[in-house]
Amino acid sequence: MLLVAKLRRCPRHFHSFTGLSVAEFDRLLTEFQPAYEAHREQCRTATVHKRQPGAGRPGSLDLPERLLMGLIYLRLYMSQSLVAFFFDIDQSNVCRELNERLFPVLLAVLPVPLRDAPLRSPSALLHK
Repeated sequence: MLLVAKLRRCPRHFHSFTGLSVAEFDRLLTEFQPAYEAHREQCRTATVHKRQPGAGRPGSLDLPERLLMGLIYLRLYMSQSLVAFFFDIDQSNVCRELNERLFPVLLAVLPVPLRDAPLRSPSALLHK
């Protein structure tokens, strides 16, 4: 299993996999953690659940590993199946974690440039 502690021992690989230094990852984690917890709480209270909060099987990855998983996925653009293999979790859990939990918070925390206008077709660019 790929763990943050294991990757921290080799800063060059850490940077290659995530695009961040270990210190930058730690700063991001301190900003990310409260935003992630707030997002999780908002999701818990926004919908009616059949089970009590906290019921069900607990996740196998701690928050630093979840963040690492998301950053590696974004940096290396690996398939979710391969990410699941590296982190020893099911592919459906990777999909759910990335799309429902990590990405909404990462877009709020990371300075990610977003497109304001839709893409233009190549023919529209020629006639300009």
